[in-house]
Amino acid sequence: MYLKLAFLFMATLAISLAKVDKKRVILVDQIGQNLLFRTNSPADPDNQTYELDTLFSYMKEVAQANNIQFPENFTVDAYSLLNVFEPSHRNPEIEYFKEHPNYKLYHKVIIGNFISPLNYPAFIRKFMAETYEYWNFDQLQKLVKRMNENLAQQEEIPKIIFFHCVAGEDRTGEVFGAYKMYINGWTYQQALDFDNHVMDRNIKKMSENGMNWFCWYLKYVHNMENDCDYYS
Repeated sequence: MYLKLAFLFMATLAISLAKVDKKRVILVDQIGQNLLFRTNSPADPDNQTYELDTLFSYMKEVAQANNIQFPENFTVDAYSLLNVFEPSHRNPEIEYFKEHPNYKLYHKVIIGNFISPLNYPAFIRKFMAETYEYWNFDQLQKLVKRMNENLAQQEEIPKIIFFHCVAGEDRTGEVFGAYKMYINGWTYQQALDFDNHVMDRNIKKMSENGMNWFCWYLKYVHNMENDCDYYS
C-alpha cells in the first residue's frame, strides 16, 4: 500500500514536459573520458518520441561551458528513475532503447520518503539510519556506487551516462544529492541548496526526505560527518 501510494503521488507530481530543458541538463561528474549528467526526461509525451539527439546537443554545450571536450563518438548508459505510473515518458524511452541496442537502459524506481528524519527522536533516527540498507526502498547507496563504478570504468570508446525522472528536479535531485555527498564529499546543505535552484521551486519534500535519510546513513554507517540537520 505504501509503495502504491508513493508511486501515485509521484505520478501526480510529474510535470508533462514536451521537450528536454537545457537548464536542467547538468554535469555531475567526470572520470577520465567518461561524463555523468542529470537531466529531465528526454521523452516527448505528446508525440511519444524520445529526443536523445537534442539532449546530446545540450550536453555538449554544458561540457564546453565547463572546458570539457564532448566526445564525437560515445556509448550511452541511461538510468531511468521512472515508474510504471508514468507510461507517457517511460514507454517512448523503452522503445527507443529497444531500437538502439548498443545503448544501455537501467531502471531504478525512486520514491523518496514520506517522513523526515528530523521528525523522529534522535535515538530512533540513529537506529533507522544504521539499518537504512534493510528498510529503505530507494537503496541510494547501491545506485550511486553503481553509477560511479560505471563512470570509472574506462574503455576504448568514451561513455555518456545520465540519470533522470520526469521533471529532473525531485527524484533526480535526490539521487544527485546522494551522489555528491557520497562520492564528491558535498555537505547536505550544498546538495539541497543546489537542488532547490535547478527550477523555480524547491525540491519536493518526499525527495528531500529521501536525501536526508541518506545523509544520516552516511553519518552513522560510513562515519561521514555532515550537516544532516540543515533545514532550508
